[in-house]
Amino acid sequence: MGLLQTIKEVVKSLKHKKISEKLQKYCPRCGSKNLKEETRWLILPLPYYKCEDCGYEGPIFMEKEEKS
Repeated sequence: MGLLQTIKEVVKSLKHKKISEKLQKYCPRCGSKNLKEETRWLILPLPYYKCEDCGYEGPIFMEKEEKS
């Protein structure tokens, strides 16, 4: 798949997303919704997450759509 086709697919999926659907972030270790987001700087700003329940710290999180 070419780069242009990939970009078209991403834009298409974004256009069809309902505003009422929001993404909830979860801790990959314990599944808690109690994540605090920070910004860490290497060369560029990178999101970094800390779970207030189990103490997990890292750039990885799970995400799930919640329909309201």
